[in-house]
Amino acid sequence: MRTCDAAYRCVFCSRYRLAERRADLVSALSVAEDVAFLTVTKMKRTGEVASEWADLNHVLAKFTDRGTWARFKNQHGISGYSVTVEHTLTSDGWHVHGHFLFTFSRHIGQQAQNTLRTATQARWAASAIAVGLTADPERQSLRMVPTDERLTIARYVTKQDLAYRSRTPGTRYPADLLAEASRGDVDAMDEWQQYTEAAKGKALVRQYGSTRGTK
Repeated sequence: MRTCDAAYRCVFCSRYRLAERRADLVSALSVAEDVAFLTVTKMKRTGEVASEWADLNHVLAKFTDRGTWARFKNQHGISGYSVTVEHTLTSDGWHVHGHFLFTFSRHIGQQAQNTLRTATQARWAASAIAVGLTADPERQSLRMVPTDERLTIARYVTKQDLAYRSRTPGTRYPADLLAEASRGDVDAMDEWQQYTEAAKGKALVRQYGSTRGTK
């Protein structure tokens, strides 16, 4: 089958493409010596999905800026990484945040973990400032992923397809908006249309580094 590849806006493509990304991640994580999971966020400005998403992408671009990012990865032994953007809607507006997975070709000891955590927090905060935004270093969380949790974490960062509904009261995912809009909820339809407009041209999951490279 040919798909439309509008993975943020098409239910079938969102499930199909995320399943592909999940398989890629599971393959890479399975051969990594160590894996770290980093969640990044920033101070909310407007609460509108288009501006919040654009702001986050500006910080992501600065955080992974070529040159300094290559040195950062080499310094901390990062062999590959992926970036996933997640979207949640609450009464305070849209919360758009990111999830990184880092793979390592060697074991990362406790001291190196602490150094990496501090360095990523500082780099994210500095990246936000560089693009005119604000991010609290303490709100950027990094933890190592045990071997028996790697499949779970791969599923977690690829969970938000357009059939995946929120399990948290007061929090809605794009799938919730689509379901509510299909039942005639005008407000949900408006939010859904804003979301799909903001999603045009966006990458679903960005992955850098291969299974072979991780090995």
